[in-house]
Amino acid sequence: MLSNPRTANHGVFLGSKLVGYGLCDIGPWSPAPGPYALGDPLTPGEPVGVGLGMLIDKSVKGHGLGGRLLRARQSVLNDHGIRHATGMVLTTNYSSIVSHFRAEGVMCGFDHDDYCLLNFAHYTGDLVDRPPEDPQVETSDLDEMRELFRRGYVCRRIAWDKTGASPRPVFTLTAEFAK
Repeated sequence: MLSNPRTANHGVFLGSKLVGYGLCDIGPWSPAPGPYALGDPLTPGEPVGVGLGMLIDKSVKGHGLGGRLLRARQSVLNDHGIRHATGMVLTTNYSSIVSHFRAEGVMCGFDHDDYCLLNFAHYTGDLVDRPPEDPQVETSDLDEMRELFRRGYVCRRIAWDKTGASPRPVFTLTAEFAK
């Protein structure tokens, strides 16, 4: 474990080799700048884990390590009494998006990183224990997703539409936080 009271950093070793790690600070929640489906249920100033990044050695990719690292992060946060974790993942980083879904996380908004690249805002924690509600909306359109996030929808799944010249992601959003 690489954590202290202000972090929930964690790593995975295969023998003596570090094959994956996640970096996570602990700090006060401040609302996301754009539409964020979970903005109302979270209290400003409440302590949250803020994911800063995850890296997995390519020699062990494809073994579900990303989801396990994210579940380990939540376990470390729970040990610190922290019930929520947030962060960002590039909208085109499909393997990380899938890892968040496998760790029972959701995509719940958009944000831009330090390079002005569009990212999904993600969340893991107590709030995703709610069962997905109908109606469910499937879309590949980021502008439509932005509006749905604003209304309180969260994204829980990704699938692939392979009917065109190249596969395109189709995201499933559910309405359990709809206002």
